[in-house]
Amino acid sequence: MKNHIPIVFATDDGYAMPTGVAIASLCNNKKSDTKYRIYLIAPHLSDENINKLKSYNSDDCKIDIIFAENLLQDKASTLEKVTNTDYYRLMLDSILPDEDKVISLDGDLLVLEDLSELYNIELDDNYIGGCYFRPHDIYNRKYVQNVLHLDEGKRINIGVMLMNLKKLREDNIQKQMLAKIGCFDIMSEDIINYICKDKIKHIPLKFNYNLHFYRYKKLLKNDPVYSAQEYKTAKQKPAIFHYTLDKPWKVDVVHRQKDWIFYKKISSYKNVVLNIRKKSLLERFF
Repeated sequence: MKNHIPIVFATDDGYAMPTGVAIASLCNNKKSDTKYRIYLIAPHLSDENINKLKSYNSDDCKIDIIFAENLLQDKASTLEKVTNTDYYRLMLDSILPDEDKVISLDGDLLVLEDLSELYNIELDDNYIGGCYFRPHDIYNRKYVQNVLHLDEGKRINIGVMLMNLKKLREDNIQKQMLAKIGCFDIMSEDIINYICKDKIKHIPLKFNYNLHFYRYKKLLKNDPVYSAQEYKTAKQKPAIFHYTLDKPWKVDVVHRQKDWIFYKKISSYKNVVLNIRKKSLLERFF
């Protein structure tokens, strides 16, 4: 293993606070001999957020902030629905030319275990390692089949990815992915699944256990990738818990919200006051 594990977050001022909480959980749950190099890629950040995010910097958790505001200027007309940060992960092979393999994480998650096991998964000639993300209704199933042209068991959630930047670089995959900007519903997630579909390796479910599995319990039945036991184990002890639906800093009654609040309290954003909306009775049941 190399002397550090590279971790990447794409963020901006709107997502700096949850990203900071995710970093607090990441650094708090690492093993004593693990060293992380954390890359934060952003179009811009306020001085306050820069200082808060840099406060995590240490010998074991080195923080590098990379400003990438102008990377997608030629795609500006197609980026109205999302911020540029959604697409930075398509360009990591060129943004991080000295890294051959990285873990890419969304900011709306908690890292509850050391990530050495995840980083040491062999990708071989695959571009991506990720957790299978099963469509939860007929519309999504048809979309995956007919638009993304993916077979059952193929689509992953890109909130947690192990990325083979060396192979992506060698095969010039970035050019193919950028050419698809504006073509799909779920932006970079669809692009990565569509372009890399034959070069994706499934990783253990515990590395991306998420809120979809609580709301859509039928996803757990007859899963083509993960067994019922793996679902049970990942639910009980997730290495990464991903808030894919409701955000614990926005609404109440969210699974593992207390965990998120705990890490916020030990983060550099501990003094930020949250405006948490109470869910209606209808929302609590659906």
